[in-house]
Amino acid sequence: MNMQRNPFSDTNTTTSSDKKNEDVKSHEFDSALLYAQICARNMNLYYQVALETVINLLNSAKTIHDTHLESSPTSILLEFDETLRVHGKRALLKFGPVKSCERAGVKSAEKQMEIDQGLLPKQSKKKGGRALCGVDYVLDWLRATIVSEDPYVSLFFYMCIFLLHHTHARFY
Repeated sequence: MNMQRNPFSDTNTTTSSDKKNEDVKSHEFDSALLYAQICARNMNLYYQVALETVINLLNSAKTIHDTHLESSPTSILLEFDETLRVHGKRALLKFGPVKSCERAGVKSAEKQMEIDQGLLPKQSKKKGGRALCGVDYVLDWLRATIVSEDPYVSLFFYMCIFLLHHTHARFY
């Protein structure tokens, strides 16, 4: 970076070409943040409906078999404990707001520092993958909390989310 002395300041300043490069990087950063937030806002309805579908399935099932989730070697289906309820339901969902660009910008800058320090990968692991920036590591744009007194209900919820994600299963 070309540095020159500013006679009115005790600090060094950058030349106009360096300023333009920083402005371009800042614009790209702002654009990436805005694009990520737009994607999150567009996915928010799908996200909420998918999670609410699983919660409704959990709350409306009379028995575990009403969920149509089949047992596998890694999952054992038990009956729900009807004595463990939150406001009369097995589970409740609480959604947080979509992460703001301001907060995502702070988190993204922190992640960019980690990339620059070699603590996070600079390149996608895919063959011929693109360069990564701090925005790529902001993963919590959409947030929800499941509230349940029964740890089995929480496990069941996450099993259903796993199936939705990995098998595109449909719950009815």
